Amino acid sequence: PARITLAADSVRIDGLALQGEGARLSIDGRFGDESDLLLTLSAIPLELARLATPELDWSGRLDGRFRLTGSRNAPRASGELTAGGVTLAALRKAGVSGLDGSATLDWNGDTLRGESAVTGDFGGPLVASLLLAAPADPQTGLPAIGEGSSLTGTLAGNVRLGVLNDLLAARGDRVDGTLAIDLNLFGHLAEPRLGGRFALTGGSYRGPLTGVSLDDILLRVNGDGERLTIAEF
Repeated sequence: PARITLAADSVRIDGLALQGEGARLSIDGRFGDESDLLLTLSAIPLELARLATPELDWSGRLDGRFRLTGSRNAPRASGELTAGGVTLAALRKAGVSGLDGSATLDWNGDTLRGESAVTGDFGGPLVASLLLAAPADPQTGLPAIGEGSSLTGTLAGNVRLGVLNDLLAARGDRVDGTLAIDLNLFGHLAEPRLGGRFALTGGSYRGPLTGVSLDDILLRVNGDGERLTIAEF
């Protein structure tokens, strides 16, 4: 059985777990002036997201571990998360059968750092990183994140345009080529800006209803956070 012990400066949790249908969520440890708290996720179905947002047609599973340690004045947190067989209606329509992903998080009491990678039959992998200002709240020892929190991030990888052909099948159109993505994110949560570049190589288009046929399409687009500029076409 689970046991929760309250003290003047902390809460102790032992053996608290929710489980069913092979899924399990557990919390163990202490939270307070000095914390050592562990949250574990095992085979959590993404279908649960529909309870909050019914229009989200998610499926897949999550596994992960997150740990909070240290004092309220000097907290630390770290964690890792994996997702397998992730699908939703829009992806299935685009011909993407499923996605697998992983992420790591690290918080030093001042900055939250995250790194992730997503793989699937769209090409990939897509690799992302994020740095977010998140100073510890002196009352709770937890990250304090607001609209003014500064952030930087990156997203890089390749996507096959051919995954769109299932969406275009009704008209018989077909596209192909590789879209290389190299983006950077900066600014604040309230006003994030996106820069970087897209590059399409080996592009092609077939439109049987219009008779349009294009090959060897090359497109390069640059962004500086304010505007997009076609550098080559």
